[in-house]
Amino acid sequence: MSVKSARGQGVNGGSFRAASVGNEYGGGFKASGGDVVTEVNGYLVHKFNNSGSFNITFGKRAVEFVVVGGGAGGGLATEGSNEGGGGGGGGFRTGTTTTPLGPGSYTITIGNGSGGSGYAATASRGGMSSFSNFASSYGGGGGGFAPNNNGGNGGTGGGGGRGRSPGSGNIGGNSSYDSTPEGYNGGYGSGSGGSGGGAGTVGDNDGDGHGGEGRTSSITGTAVTYGGGGAGGELSGGQPGGDGGGGNGGSGGGGGQSGTANLGGGGGGGTSYAGNVGGGSGGKGVVIVKYRK
Repeated sequence: MSVKSARGQGVNGGSFRAASVGNEYGGGFKASGGDVVTEVNGYLVHKFNNSGSFNITFGKRAVEFVVVGGGAGGGLATEGSNEGGGGGGGGFRTGTTTTPLGPGSYTITIGNGSGGSGYAATASRGGMSSFSNFASSYGGGGGGFAPNNNGGNGGTGGGGGRGRSPGSGNIGGNSSYDSTPEGYNGGYGSGSGGSGGGAGTVGDNDGDGHGGEGRTSSITGTAVTYGGGGAGGELSGGQPGGDGGGGNGGSGGGGGQSGTANLGGGGGGGTSYAGNVGGGSGGKGVVIVKYRK
């Protein structure tokens, strides 16, 4: 046996390695925070459904994360035989910190979903979510009001109201760990409302398909899809929201369905034969943090 091995000075082993190295590569570690904490195959997972902080009191660990912005509301329909655009799903960012995190308090912000649009206005963008300065995701762009407004820009784009253009996605959520776009454009509203974009695909045009699909992560130990776009309104039959919590579009003069909370789903667009009929609200976002015990 070599002297180096006997002294325990290997980079990843040895019973006498320095405490600082042990903490970083496998020593004790303690953290708190989040609404739900679960253990999955030797890892701890902190899920933040609401804003708060991830607090490390001892040790160092590389941390995996998912950050999802708030979904946007679907577009209102009015003036008869009109359909609003679907709201965009929340933008999505994921990654693993390259430098292990040490003791401190790391701010978590959860973006709220926005409500459906008011009269003659595109719905508001969903709120931004963030994990300290490591990653941020914009909320989805609002669904367009029918017949006057385009879809809004955001982490994903809102669908255009009937006869209108969609909004753009991927407007600038930040993460040096994730090179994939945070989200995609909404769909055009030509003969009906365009669908909202999702974190994984563009929204379909004209309410003839469905909201943009979200992105799937297994950070919690189970595959879950986040950031689905809301479907555009379609008078002749409601269309489904995108996988990832997107709300269904309204049909037959009815309102759009709301997106799912803590998946960042966009709200579906409304439909109207007469009067004002609103789109569904967007679902709030989520941040998830995971590390080895």
